[in-house]
Amino acid sequence: MTTRTLFLSIHEAGGGIGLLLGALAMRPPDTTKSRFPIRLAYAAAVVILVVFLYATLAVDWASLALTQRVAFSVLAGLAAFILIRLYLAFRDSRQRPANWQTSYINHIYFTCRRHSWGQAV
Repeated sequence: MTTRTLFLSIHEAGGGIGLLLGALAMRPPDTTKSRFPIRLAYAAAVVILVVFLYATLAVDWASLALTQRVAFSVLAGLAAFILIRLYLAFRDSRQRPANWQTSYINHIYFTCRRHSWGQAV
């Protein structure tokens, strides 16, 4: 098994697990500790997805054509933005500002929908 295949396999596993857990993480928690293990597992799966996307790109970068580099750079930027939205969802559930439930759902929905796009790539 090549390094690339290993990294892609871990990337796909993180995405698949994240996709399953995303549906469970979507509902805002009733308390700060409510369903925290599920939300944490979802976050870990998304982080694994992103880290191994970056690792795969690092391994493949030299062999990519210019258009592929541009496309994957945009994908890597989207992955970073997904992590930011995930952080914002956790922050909202912890700090609970006005209308935090709607904000939380929007952030989690964004991360779940966007990371599932990465699974098709």
